[in-house]
Amino acid sequence: MKRSKILIPIIFLLILTGFMAKAQPIPAELMLGDKYGTLKMIVSKNFSQTSKFGIFHINILQFDYLHNSENDLMLQDLVFFEPIKNFRITGGGLYTGKTGFLPTAGMQYKLNKKSLFLLLSPRINFRDSRNEGDIFSILQLTPKINEKLNFVAGIQSLFLFNGDGNIKNMQDLRLGLGFRNTQVGIAAGLEQVGPNYKSFTNFGIFIEQSIF
Repeated sequence: MKRSKILIPIIFLLILTGFMAKAQPIPAELMLGDKYGTLKMIVSKNFSQTSKFGIFHINILQFDYLHNSENDLMLQDLVFFEPIKNFRITGGGLYTGKTGFLPTAGMQYKLNKKSLFLLLSPRINFRDSRNEGDIFSILQLTPKINEKLNFVAGIQSLFLFNGDGNIKNMQDLRLGLGFRNTQVGIAAGLEQVGPNYKSFTNFGIFIEQSIF
C-alpha cells in the first residue's frame, strides 16, 4: 500500500482513539498466527448516556510475516442512531488498502449482558461499478470461573458478497481465559474466498488488553 493512501485514515484513527479513550476502555487485541498477525480494536459508544447517537469503529491491521503484498488495513467508522434500545441505523465509511474508501449504510442489533456480547451488523457498501453487501457479527461468552478468572469463547465473522455470490467469508475463533483487563488464549482464522469458497486457515495465539 502506498503511504499516502493510508495516511488520512491513520490520522483519523488516532484522533478517534484519543477521544474514545477518555470515554471508555478500548479493547485492543493482538493475534499472532502461523501465517500472519492482526491488530484489532472495536469501539462502540453513545455520545452521552442519554444520547441516541454514537460512534461505532473497527480497526484491523493485518501484517504478513513473509509477503508484504498481503499487508492490509481496514477502518470502519459509522455514526449510529438508536431509536429503539439495542437496534441501530448506521451510516459512514469503510476503508481498506485494496479497495480504498467506500460509503456504507446499514443496521445493527447489539446485546451486552454480564457474560454475553452479541452484535449483528448487515450493511451495503456503495461502489461505482457494483454495490456490495456484508454482514459482520460478534458473539462472545465470558462466564466466571471464580472471582479472578473468566472463561472466554468467541467468534467474529464477516461475509462479503455481491450479485455474483461470495467475495470473502471470514471467521475468527477465540478460546481462552480472562483476568482483570486481559484475555489470552488460542486463536483460529478461517477464510473462504471467491464463489468457489477457496479455503485458507491461520492458527495461533491472542492477547486482548483493555486500554484506559
